[in-house]
Parts: sequence; C-alpha cells; structure tokens
Amino acid sequence: MDVERLRMATERTGAALRDVAVELGVTEDELHAAIGFLARVADAGQLGLLSDVLGLSVTVDDITHSGETLGTVSAVEGPFYRPGAPWRNAIARDDEPGDVCVVSGRVTDAVSGAPLAGVLLDVWQAGPSGLYEHEDPDQPEWNLRGRLRSDDQGCYEFRTVVPPPYEIPKGPVNELLATIGRNRVRPAHFHVKLSLDGYRPRTTMLYFEGGAHLDDDTISGVKPELVGRLERHDGVLTYAYDFGLVPALR
Repeated sequence: MDVERLRMATERTGAALRDVAVELGVTEDELHAAIGFLARVADAGQLGLLSDVLGLSVTVDDITHSGETLGTVSAVEGPFYRPGAPWRNAIARDDEPGDVCVVSGRVTDAVSGAPLAGVLLDVWQAGPSGLYEHEDPDQPEWNLRGRLRSDDQGCYEFRTVVPPPYEIPKGPVNELLATIGRNRVRPAHFHVKLSLDGYRPRTTMLYFEGGAHLDDDTISGVKPELVGRLERHDGVLTYAYDFGLVPALR
C-alpha cells in the first residue's frame, strides 16, 4: 500500500470507528475492553481469523477478483494454510477415521478449454475431529495436506476422507461469536491452491451439496459455484470438480 492509500485508509477507518463510538455511546471502560480484546486476539495469533469472521477477508477477496467472468471462482485462503506440504496423491492415512473419498477432475485453460498439464494443486483440510493437523496433537505432521500435479490430460486425483463441519478454534474470536450469539461453525470443505507458469494463480474452497451450515457459514464464504456433490461408487465416495485457470496476460 502506498503512502497516500495508507493515509486514506487510516483516516477513513478512524472516522468509521468514531461514528460507531458516537452512535453507540461507547464508554471508556468499553474502549479499554475492546483494546484488550484485540491484544488477546493478537497474542492468540487470530488476527486473520478475526478478519475472516468480520467478513473483511471475503470482502477484500471479492474486490480483488471483481469483474472476473472466466475460470474457477476464488475463495479466501483462511488462516490454516501451511506451505511446503509433501508431494503425494493420498493425503489421508490408511487408517484415517472417516469416509474415504476420492477427489478428481480436470484443470483446463478457461479461455480455450485446452487441458493444462503440470498444474500444481496444493490441498488441505480439517481432520475428522474438526481440527487441522497443526492444531491437533493426535494427527501426524502434514496430515491431510499435500501437493500434486495434473497429468498430460489436465487430470488430477487425490485420496482423502470427507472433512466435517467444524467450530472455529477456541480463543477470543470464538468467545466473541458465542457472546453475541453468532454461529461459530464452518461448513465442511476442501481448500485448494492452483498455480502454473503463464496463468493466474487461484485459491478456492470446495463445499458439499446438502451440507450443514452452507447458509450460515461463520465467515460467509460459500459461493454456489463451489458447491459439489458427493457420490458413491463401488463403496467409495467420490467428489468431482473441474477447475479453469485464466492466462496471466488476459
């Protein structure tokens, strides 16, 4: 952000906060409590999570990608991404609790429809407990995270388990939502980051048709285009989703 934009953002944020203080008649004790809350959020490493539940992250993502008419729609990365996941096509342990699910599809050029080989897909999800592996001492490191590439026909496939809906992590943000009576649960989803030289990268999430909390996601991040269907084939659940990437120069 350049200095002029920083100045404008600072002044307008200050003005908005002052308007709220005047409208609600905020007291000194309430201001001190709010500052203390923000300090707790920072100490807990939950500033990104707070941005998510306030709807700021989704709003900025929508602004960033406004006007796009081609390719897979975007979604926020969320606070639980870890770079450097292992290269593998099975991201779940053989004895992972939950329903085995094979996720597959194709990645194509969103303009020409041509298959894209070598696309990097970085995938991650919550475990059956509703926790990501870095939050859960019962999961091994990098569990339910992995990187893979599309083949010569643009096809990809990875094996996992169906993730559950989950309550956002305990801490000050969760406490705030509980206090004001807001939903604290995210619908079940996969995270996917796609990248390939010469194309715009894309970060998105994939949800499940008929899943709980699609209509009251605590971060308001569900988009209809990102809702797919679980189906059962030969005793195994499958989830098919095709991605489209837009050339970088378009």
